Amino acid sequence: MDFSKLTLHQAKRLEMESQVHVLELESQLEKERRSLSDLRKTHYRLAAESEGWDQEVRYSDIYHLCHHILIHGFMHNYCIMLFHNTCY
Repeated sequence: MDFSKLTLHQAKRLEMESQVHVLELESQLEKERRSLSDLRKTHYRLAAESEGWDQEVRYSDIYHLCHHILIHGFMHNYCIMLFHNTCY
């Protein structure tokens, strides 16, 4: 977009609209991340139950470890493998 022909008022209005859009996208992204986190917790719990893993294992502790690993760029499959091996 060519911004060189905008008036001061138009430029300020576009800037504010753009900032609102960015905030809406960030909010939507945060909601989706929370949803994904909840889905993963459920996935780990269901996987443990279906495999009959020791119920003494604290799944939430393993989930938090996996979440930390995922934040730092490791693959999701590695996290599943870690979860699986920890529970045996």
